[in-house]
Amino acid sequence: MALNETEKHYSENPEKSKKLESENIQGWPDLLNGLPSVKKRDIVKCTEDLRTQICKSKNGKVYHMTGKKKGKVLTISNVQCSDQSKEAKAVNKCRSCVDFDKTSLSQLFTFMQYEIKQNYTKRDVSEEEIKTFLATQLENEDNSTFDSLVIVFYSGGMEFKPDCIYDTNGKEIDKDGLLEMIRQSKYFKDKPKIVIIRTYDFKEETETGDVLDAVSHELHFYKRPNKDDLFVVSSQPRTKKGPWIIGDGMNGSYFIQAIIHVFKKMANEKSFMEMMLEVNNCLSSANMPENCKEAVAEVMVLEHCDDKDLFFYPGLKDLEMIVPEWPDLTKEGRKIPKGQSNS
Repeated sequence: MALNETEKHYSENPEKSKKLESENIQGWPDLLNGLPSVKKRDIVKCTEDLRTQICKSKNGKVYHMTGKKKGKVLTISNVQCSDQSKEAKAVNKCRSCVDFDKTSLSQLFTFMQYEIKQNYTKRDVSEEEIKTFLATQLENEDNSTFDSLVIVFYSGGMEFKPDCIYDTNGKEIDKDGLLEMIRQSKYFKDKPKIVIIRTYDFKEETETGDVLDAVSHELHFYKRPNKDDLFVVSSQPRTKKGPWIIGDGMNGSYFIQAIIHVFKKMANEKSFMEMMLEVNNCLSSANMPENCKEAVAEVMVLEHCDDKDLFFYPGLKDLEMIVPEWPDLTKEGRKIPKGQSNS
């Protein structure tokens, strides 16, 4: 289902959007070999030299992300895969695909050095229970040791809007209220906070999103950049065939599996926003069993911050922050104003 007609779309300036463009990743999804579980060896590691190059190329305007702890992942799941979803041909297929998404995304972040624990996960909860859970997790003093935060919301069932979050009974939750809690977390102040909203719609005939410039592979931003280091992404459908990857032996949804595919291959050298563009490219040209490609979904960037670039540097931790060198005012004919010393 498309965004509410009153929702305002915010487009980045053409020059900024152009910088994010890149070639599509070919051959996704791999219909011949299927989608195996994520393994540690699948993650392309970053090197210290590459990290240094990235930091210098961005003039130091990058998040640290190489401390003792990369980050923590919180997961909230309210997906309704019950037998009431009779409109879907196979309820078990829905359960299997949702479970595969959750398991494989957890594997991805685990192998990217994120901390995932059983008490970081909640399922089948009300809005108040979600708020209580988030408040408890966000106010934990141990959060000061983490470089970043990831929160994944899984919800949906039959006829659910793509950018919304729902409780265990299918009631829409105050998304802005939840995001405000995340913004205000004092232990993650000045640290990147990533929210992934995966809202499923199990109908056999899915209503496609009213996308902007459907032919383009550019990212679409729904708000101006924030100053809270908050990144919120979701997806909306561009096919009437539903969220599941089509093909024999395929599993999972297009959006989550595209994130996993891109992060495995590119997190070593691309920023979060650059990878979101690559995810969008995958979704805009997905392989189909009929030896053709089809646009199946589109990334929705609901919140983003452009003060710094977010790189994950998989494989690296316990490294000092790279601080840009001070300019040498004595070079290039620059003079030090009177009354100021070199000390």
